[in-house]
Amino acid sequence: MAGIGLERISAFVMAVPDLVGARESFVRLGLSVTAPAPVGEAGLECCLCSVGGPDRSVRVELLSFRDLDRANVEARHEQLVRLIDAGGGSYQLGLEVSDADVARSVLNAEPGGLDERLVTMGGGSAVRILAPRDTSVCGCRYVIVDHSSVGDHADTAMRDSPFPMKRVDHIALVPPEIEAGTRYWTDVLGVPVYGEVPGPGFLIRQLQVGDIMVELLASDDPNGPLAGAAPGLRPTVACEVEDVHASVAMARERGFTVPDPGPGALPGTLVAIISPEELAGLSLQLLQYV
Repeated sequence: MAGIGLERISAFVMAVPDLVGARESFVRLGLSVTAPAPVGEAGLECCLCSVGGPDRSVRVELLSFRDLDRANVEARHEQLVRLIDAGGGSYQLGLEVSDADVARSVLNAEPGGLDERLVTMGGGSAVRILAPRDTSVCGCRYVIVDHSSVGDHADTAMRDSPFPMKRVDHIALVPPEIEAGTRYWTDVLGVPVYGEVPGPGFLIRQLQVGDIMVELLASDDPNGPLAGAAPGLRPTVACEVEDVHASVAMARERGFTVPDPGPGALPGTLVAIISPEELAGLSLQLLQYV
């Protein structure tokens, strides 16, 4: 299996209409979040936090416009969504590869080709971004972060977060068609299929990227929970915790209304979910293997 040699999922990017409020909700939970800093040349600013344990984390990037005109917040947020995701969603992935030149060659051969740009991060560091123009088949918008060419992402201000998480377990997306989506992930991105899990009214096809599972979801019931779901990245990051009951208790102490843990869609798991309404649009799934 070749493809672009995808090594890891490094970032989960969220467009948020209120960056200050989004940051406050993550900090209240107990995550270490950087202060807003300018990013790029489009009048954007970003806050960063690390979700998952040390060396096994995914960076969550909260992205918004600087000096947002409160009278036009909805229109400006829609503009930002269009900027990061041509498909209309608020979320995209940042991916890392073993060889950016190989990724460039493979993606330039795909329909639509590739855009490249240098993005200036907070603190003045720069990173080269490879952005495929058409990622609709795979089920989500993504960019390749080429760290080797011009320097690394400025994550030095992020610290280990006191909210206890071992690692990111999985993320999920809905491709327009699961077989074509699977072929894109295996043939273009070079990610192996790990297995399948039947859900209540839907199918989960698992693909392994490092120690993170990417779940491709497809409805198999016209009345199921995914019937008619729009393609795209789901606003969910599932993190493994040592003790889901203790994690829920901690979140409740910090003002979050988290339901009691219950059986998850994956066999042998207990799950509790912090609602996206309480975490700036991110559904944070606390997952324990039992």
